[in-house]
Amino acid sequence: QALEGTVHGFFHEAGVWVDVGAKANGLLRVSEMMDVFPGTRIPYKKGDKIAIRVLDKTEMKGGRKRFSVTMRPGELPRPAKEVSAGDPETYLSFLVKDWFDAEVDHMTTWGAFVKVWPAGGKEPIMGLLHKSRFKEGFSQEIAIGSKIKVRAVSADAIRNRI
Repeated sequence: QALEGTVHGFFHEAGVWVDVGAKANGLLRVSEMMDVFPGTRIPYKKGDKIAIRVLDKTEMKGGRKRFSVTMRPGELPRPAKEVSAGDPETYLSFLVKDWFDAEVDHMTTWGAFVKVWPAGGKEPIMGLLHKSRFKEGFSQEIAIGSKIKVRAVSADAIRNRI
């Protein structure tokens, strides 16, 4: 269902709260604003009118309700984030300077989160591709679902980060 909403406030650098006249505001994450890289800042300001669709509704602790919205075209169902926490050995395997297959999962103003497949057919893990590591012109090419090659510059098995 298409709705018109008003940008009510900001959710850090990760998105905006949208007032649609309901009891709760909807959360529009940066990765749901567009299919391409959003750039270095959220492209909306408080009071902007935007066209959105409701993605999902959830009940928070204490009975508070929350819903997420999107501006992206196409089907509403989003694939589950089936990404393993991995084991320490998996994270350490990324320290070799090989290139790995990856897929863009979602984007923020500071970069893209990518599912990275380690060697040996193990389950993918999520990694951050910071915008400072983008090759020239990549911010105009990147899109959710893009298949790319990445190389880890660091791996932290304790904090589950690459």
